Formats: sequence, structure tokens, C-alpha cells
Amino acid sequence: MKIQVTSGTGEGETGINAFDRALVGTGIADFNLVGLSSIIPEDSVVEACEPELEGVDYGDRLYVVMSKNVVDEEGEEAWVGIGWAQERESGRGIFMEGCGSSQEGVEKYIRRALESACEYRQEDLEISGIEVSGRECRGKPVCAVVVAVYGAEGWEK
Repeated sequence: MKIQVTSGTGEGETGINAFDRALVGTGIADFNLVGLSSIIPEDSVVEACEPELEGVDYGDRLYVVMSKNVVDEEGEEAWVGIGWAQERESGRGIFMEGCGSSQEGVEKYIRRALESACEYRQEDLEISGIEVSGRECRGKPVCAVVVAVYGAEGWEK
């Protein structure tokens, strides 16, 4: 299985508009997002990239792990990230999400969370990657998102 990690930011008249614009930037705005916990199945390859969503239709279900942050005070920053750790042989693993007001703070939080999870799960997990996204509010609400896209499923017709 290929899990694609993508990110985006947006600005809008309201927080929900900023979120929608951030999703437009990720290429997944036209799907019904179904949130998953943070488990990476065996035989998975996780890659930070633009999502390739061939054969899916407007409104299909898209299974994701998402980190989202919205701020609306001028000068504040919205930062988010997702990190992942996987077993080298099996490909199974875990995602950890974080949000905050600085890139450095979010990266440190996610790294600490992954290191802790690797330790207490007592599995042969290794940190494989961290993807972050963010921007500063300059008057209108802003949103940053990082999304791990697992796959899509259509609706019965």
C-alpha cells in the first residue's frame, strides 16, 4: 500500500474557508474525508508527495490521518505536522500528529512523540519522516494541514 503525505495552507474570510483553501492546496478538497487513527498497515510505503488520485470521483470517501491548525489573530502562526515510524522489514508502523505556533516546536513535539511510541511499543520502529506546514496570519484566518492519504472508496450507485 502507498500512503501519500501532502500539505497545504490557506487563508479565508472564516476559519472554515481557510481550511477549505488549505485542502484545495493539497489536492483533496473534493472528497469526503474519513479520519483514521494512526496505524500504518504492513507492506506500506509512506511518501511525502502530491497525491495521485486516479479513478476517484468527486465526493468519494478518502481515508486520511490529518493534522490541522487554524489561527485568526494577526501575527500568530499556524503550524502542523505528521511524522511516521515504520518497521524496516514489514513496513507497518505509526503516525504521530502535532500542531503549534512554530515549525521548530511542532517538529520537536512530533519527534519526541515518535521516539516515545517506538520505546513503549517495543517494536522495531524507526523514524522515517516528518512533514510540516505552516503560515502566519496577516489579518484573515489561516489554516495549515498535513494529511496522510491512504486511499479512496466510491459510493454504491
